[in-house]
Amino acid sequence: MTRTGRHAIAILAAATLLTAGLATPLAAEGLVEEATGVSFALERPAPGDGSRTLALTGVGLRKKALFFKVYAFGLYVDPQAMREHLTRFAGRTADALRSDPSFYDALASLPGERLCVMHFVRKVGADAMREALDASLDATVARDDPARAAFGALWTEEIAKGEEVAIDIGVDGVVTVYRDGRKVGAVESADIGRALMLSWVGPEAVSTDIKQGVAERIPAILSGS
Repeated sequence: MTRTGRHAIAILAAATLLTAGLATPLAAEGLVEEATGVSFALERPAPGDGSRTLALTGVGLRKKALFFKVYAFGLYVDPQAMREHLTRFAGRTADALRSDPSFYDALASLPGERLCVMHFVRKVGADAMREALDASLDATVARDDPARAAFGALWTEEIAKGEEVAIDIGVDGVVTVYRDGRKVGAVESADIGRALMLSWVGPEAVSTDIKQGVAERIPAILSGS
């Protein structure tokens, strides 16, 4: 081989190594919600218990009046619980899951932890947020349920642009609210947890983009890949 040929191969090899070196951090960044550019890690520790890891199912966008971006949304689940309780959906594509209402019902009722993460890309007043969430509770929570008032009382501060709000729906029926990692409070109500899930993945979901987006990585989670 000529000297020129060896030099060209060396350059190609170096470029390949450089590309490989860059691929890992890019992949590690997670899944990006394209309309906002917000990146969600593929895995994150369960709030309050760093020993457990939750897996990202997918992302989506919540808009207001069709034009105004409100928040990028990511749904995290306990992967083991999902594989145990949603085995009948294993082997199906994300598109097949999106067209199956029974899948979304099973996801809303999953007897495993779910973490609903909202990255706000605009400011939202406390009253507006509280009213929007309260409206979603009508699906499964009675108006006179004390837990409903207790949950509403957690939303007293304006949400700032760039803030992360996370709602953890635990296996014990406890719904906990976090703002930028700070625990705001919690209520014990499996009905509230299901109502919140239905607001994102139910028949009358607040965002089709979120509903479809959260199915994206379910096949990979169910297969353990």
